[in-house]
Amino acid sequence: MANTYEVSATAKINLYLRVCGNLPNSNYHRLHMLMQEITLCDDVEVFVDDEGEHDIIAECIGCDPIPNNKNLCYKAAVRFFSALKKRGTVRKLPFVKITIKKNIPSEAGIGGGSSDAAAVILCLAEHYGNPFSVEELNEIAANTGADTPFFLYGGACVCEGFGEVVTPIESLSDLPLILIKPKDGVSTPQCFSSFDSKHKPTLDESLYDGFKAELAAADSPIEVIRNHKELMVNDLQEPAEEFVPDIRTARELLEQNGALFAAMSGSGSCVFGVFEDKEKRDLAFAKISEDKTVSDKDYKLFKCETA
Repeated sequence: MANTYEVSATAKINLYLRVCGNLPNSNYHRLHMLMQEITLCDDVEVFVDDEGEHDIIAECIGCDPIPNNKNLCYKAAVRFFSALKKRGTVRKLPFVKITIKKNIPSEAGIGGGSSDAAAVILCLAEHYGNPFSVEELNEIAANTGADTPFFLYGGACVCEGFGEVVTPIESLSDLPLILIKPKDGVSTPQCFSSFDSKHKPTLDESLYDGFKAELAAADSPIEVIRNHKELMVNDLQEPAEEFVPDIRTARELLEQNGALFAAMSGSGSCVFGVFEDKEKRDLAFAKISEDKTVSDKDYKLFKCETA
């Protein structure tokens, strides 16, 4: 039997990202993050032929070729089939072709590759009749990439550990956004190393527990965000701006054009601005699009909403 699955793989932003130290016996940092799904997305197609000779082919349209050892979709499929083989419930492994039409920029900190990988995991799970529990799928995703578990849930989630401990909350949907992606990316290890050399994490997590509860109960999330902007902090933003000063330039461009607040997502280099309504966002988008800085520095500009 052969089936084709076509899905949208959405990006995310980090409304906050706090570094809480290092995880024991690990190279990972312990993080406390609020991730929010947004409407910017890639298109993912997964073709599965149960009778074909087993192979996994992953190709991207709209970006430079990615070798298998760096392609998260390929890794996701390998991890999935490894877990499936341990079950001993399949006669043979299939031929799989994964095609990703890229709209989400890479090296942006908005989870494009991780979202694509999660989409592959969910498509394969559907094909095999959902053989894994939520916890088992989460483990497959976590072994693929730190942000991948979030995309099994989407919406809004508090993510802890290195990203694998996911707690869904009420989605903060329909917040108007502008995203600016500077040309250069940021090295995530370099960014964390710079943070470690200059900062000792001191985080009052109870403040974020109260913030999370307030968001979950709010009729208007934008009001809660407006009243607690001091909590909307990305600890990696300062070191990232040292490596890629265009991140600061993009953030200031959003603030100067009326963003309620603007911040870098993940380890960068994409910056997002949250606006009070779509009319103000659209006016700002028009102005920023015409700003000479955008063309001179070859920034990519996106208009979308939280999902």
